[in-house]
Amino acid sequence: MSLESEFRNDIELHLQSVIENGSLVLHYLPEVDMRTGEILAAEALVRWEHPPADSFRLTLSSASPNR
Repeated sequence: MSLESEFRNDIELHLQSVIENGSLVLHYLPEVDMRTGEILAAEALVRWEHPPADSFRLTLSSASPNR
C-alpha cells in the first residue's frame, strides 16, 4: 500500500471520532480589496488538530457575490 493510500485510510478511520471530540478548528479567510478595504469573499477552512501530522486543511467553501 502506498504512503498516500495509508494516509487517506488514516483520515477516514479517525474522522468520525475527530468530529465527535471537537478536534476540528474553523477559520475564516477573507478576500479583501486592498484599495477600498471591502470584503469581497470569504473562505472557510477547517483544520484538524492531529498530533502526528502538522495540520490538515480542508477548504469547505468559497463564496463571493461578485463572481
